[in-house]
Amino acid sequence: MPDSDVPDEKWHYLSPEVCHAITIPTLLLLGDSDKMVGLEETTAVFKSIPGAQWGVLPGTPHPIEQVDVVMLAYHLRRFIKAV
Repeated sequence: MPDSDVPDEKWHYLSPEVCHAITIPTLLLLGDSDKMVGLEETTAVFKSIPGAQWGVLPGTPHPIEQVDVVMLAYHLRRFIKAV
């Protein structure tokens, strides 16, 4: 039995209500080889954060240390220019 009384313990902190309250510029990046977080989950969070930006990192699994740094830099520069 989970230690929390919160239903769906894994995602309660990413509820649409919580995400909608985010007011700072936000960039979501998803590795297309990520086995921990999927496209559906990331899209739902993206749609819930007003003004959020998002991108896909080709050939990238979940661990950030395996990201193509050139692709990451591209997404970060694009995001910074937009905010």
